[in-house]
Amino acid sequence: MKLHIILALVSLFIAMPASAWDSEPDTNGKYDKYYDRPTHFPEFTQPSTWANAEFYLVCARLGENGTRIRNYEIAVYDQNGSLRHCSRSMAKDDDLCVLTIRGEEGDEFHCQIIYGDFVNPTIIDATEHFGFKTNDIVGTADEPFYLTGTATSSIQSVSMSNVPMSSGCYNLLGMRVNHPMRRGLYIIGGRKVFVK
Repeated sequence: MKLHIILALVSLFIAMPASAWDSEPDTNGKYDKYYDRPTHFPEFTQPSTWANAEFYLVCARLGENGTRIRNYEIAVYDQNGSLRHCSRSMAKDDDLCVLTIRGEEGDEFHCQIIYGDFVNPTIIDATEHFGFKTNDIVGTADEPFYLTGTATSSIQSVSMSNVPMSSGCYNLLGMRVNHPMRRGLYIIGGRKVFVK
């Protein structure tokens, strides 16, 4: 039964067009028929250079045996650093993601996990690396292939007196703020800053 579900998912993704996903939500907030979030790579198209593919049902988590990330995206890079595939977590099961990676024997891959705020998302490297195996199916809904990332925060904590006035300060809605009047997270000089 589990293999039947995986094969159905694989055939679904093979049948999907290679064009980029929708960049605007519909009236129900969906970005296309299957996903409820925009992609971090709106111009990406699945390369068709390789006839062979391998399939992974993955789950992203923070730390070994750590918390599963929900509503995320995975970018798969090859040994040359080229983006080979990207996929979003599923709308229904937003902690699972299907990767359909095209390539040839000998290709090596590493991944990045993209999650959180879409204006300034958190992007972390997964610790796992894996090689290409033609028509291989890895992971099930009960036992997915885990991609593990280590959360590293670039948020700095500063006092109100340390916030520079000339650097440009924006709230999380993208609105310019002359001077932060309350504590919270702001974008100052292009960096995330927590104001006490």
